[in-house]
Amino acid sequence: MKDFVCLQDSFFRASAHYNLIKRSGSVAMYSVQSGLNLHYEVFKVKVSRFTNRGYKGIVYADKEVYAPPSEFGRTAYCCNTIDGAEKRFIELMERNVRLNKQKP
Repeated sequence: MKDFVCLQDSFFRASAHYNLIKRSGSVAMYSVQSGLNLHYEVFKVKVSRFTNRGYKGIVYADKEVYAPPSEFGRTAYCCNTIDGAEKRFIELMERNVRLNKQKP
């Protein structure tokens, strides 16, 4: 089995630069710069688990994944200001703590 792959701190996707601002456990906040436009994305980091063997028997590593579009509005949020992003970050952290306390 290959090593676990963590989400990158900085990367480019679809002509936008994503930069990790902060992370606590499974909650992350990124700034997203596209040209002159800047916004923030806050989300719960999830893990994609690869249990099947890949091409020619290669085993792929489990990896953390950036929130897909389907998660926005539920466990991921887009904010225009850093203050709004901070509020969402705290909200997701508190929700995460509540869910962890409910687990037996």
